[in-house]
Amino acid sequence: MELIKKNQNGIISKILDTLIDYDADIKKYNNAIEDYNEIGGIDEIAKIMEWDENQKAKWKQKILNVYAIK
Repeated sequence: MELIKKNQNGIISKILDTLIDYDADIKKYNNAIEDYNEIGGIDEIAKIMEWDENQKAKWKQKILNVYAIK
């Protein structure tokens, strides 16, 4: 079970890294958006990653900042 959680956290980290990268290739960015939505967005990611509300708000804002530019 721990291996699944660790792998899941790694996948989510890659998605988040892409979503906050201003220079990310648009195809990779769009794929990350699809994955993000499939997971359930920031609310589900926060549950999986065991974030508090401050961490969740920080990541949400980072994602929105890049999304506004893309």
